Amino acid sequence: MKDVTAALAVPEQPGATFDALARSVDRTVSAQRFALLETNRGRGVAKCRSSNMREAYPVTGERGIEPYAWTAIADDRHPTFVANAFSEIAAVCRGYALIQVLGCERCINVPVIAGGRVIVTRNCLHGAGHSAPVRGAVSEALKLPGGAAFGMAANLNTGG
Repeated sequence: MKDVTAALAVPEQPGATFDALARSVDRTVSAQRFALLETNRGRGVAKCRSSNMREAYPVTGERGIEPYAWTAIADDRHPTFVANAFSEIAAVCRGYALIQVLGCERCINVPVIAGGRVIVTRNCLHGAGHSAPVRGAVSEALKLPGGAAFGMAANLNTGG
């Protein structure tokens, strides 16, 4: 968490803070694939803001949010979602085919909530044998740095 706090102060934003958050997540829960997905439900769009697999998950423009099982889970209940088998990922995630190609079979998706709505999800995927339940609980502690990173990014984007 100290790395994220230090990164918030440097001028190279939001990349420095997002990268520090990715390193913190990797040290804490480990992630073969890590991404930060920013959502704007009012406009019905999502944008990948950070990714450690930029060829598979590029950090590019916005895409429309389509209704599927994961959006209902995230929007309605805001839980940390833990999948311990690929079949659990496939049941809720429309991008399951790419996830499987990348060799990921476990996941932890942690929503960051502000003002009663999901502003970003931190998506951590890993291969078989990764202990997702334990890491899901530990991952909860990283919600505050995730919220701080996105709050800072939003402030910079509005010139605040």
